[in-house]
Amino acid sequence: MEFRKDSPLIDLVIMLIGLILLLVVVVISILNAPTFSLIPAIQSLLEAAGTSLIAAGLVSFLLRQFYAERQRNEIQVVATKRLTAEGKYTQKKYDAREKVDILGIALVGGLKEIANDLEQKLLKHVLQESVQVRLMFLSPLAPYVQNRAKEEGRSFEDLEKDLKQSVIHCSSIFARLDRLYRQIAPQRPYAGRFEIRVIDMCPHCTIFQADDELFWGIYTSAERGDHCAVLQVPRQQEKVYNQLTQHFDALWRLNSDVEKNCLLSYFDPQGPLLNERLVERILGSDWKSYLAQEIGR
Repeated sequence: MEFRKDSPLIDLVIMLIGLILLLVVVVISILNAPTFSLIPAIQSLLEAAGTSLIAAGLVSFLLRQFYAERQRNEIQVVATKRLTAEGKYTQKKYDAREKVDILGIALVGGLKEIANDLEQKLLKHVLQESVQVRLMFLSPLAPYVQNRAKEEGRSFEDLEKDLKQSVIHCSSIFARLDRLYRQIAPQRPYAGRFEIRVIDMCPHCTIFQADDELFWGIYTSAERGDHCAVLQVPRQQEKVYNQLTQHFDALWRLNSDVEKNCLLSYFDPQGPLLNERLVERILGSDWKSYLAQEIGR
């Protein structure tokens, strides 16, 4: 078994060793036979060592729990590169029972994961468990795309390709959501919300919120966004937590034009809707045949 240096199991092992030493003394005392008799000094030493180990392990365990609780209430760097946090994001959004809010420049990885999830866990949570999902990413048509491409040190065409791929994934998600809605709509006890918007302005940062858990990362001009650090902000850090949630809500309101920004929407009792005009403006007139190929893979 491998122990991390901050694992409470270390403290439990120390207490167990102390308990074993005390049990050795007790067993030998019960036997009370000359063969098992101990020199008083050694017996006292074993008793002292056992008692000390139990006390030290217990104190260490309590202190470790205290500092762990304190750390949970502080802003923490959970990943030095956002790429390494994708697995954590995936699990968090599937575990959410109230809401999922995600903001980023492209969201290619997250959208692809939702589009290709064979179990369709997030979509089922929306349709059957009233989970509220809001996703936002940069529109391929936005003027800021040119600036961000320069900041990331890559071509405009390369970043535009990523953003268009995100739109393709959104169209694929719509097809899955619409099909699933038709299958389970008659037996649906609750109805959630699923909406994806494209924004025309700099998002300033990435935000990922699943229920009360909130993660965010900065965008810099030094490297690509998926290479930047991810921080977790606990709800106890009320000022920062509220600033980030309010930032998301403000961007959501500022980009609420149905024709220009709302790419996909689902609100009960209506079924899922895809803004085909906007998709066509972004992907071109042959987007349906291309999407059919993508879904058929």
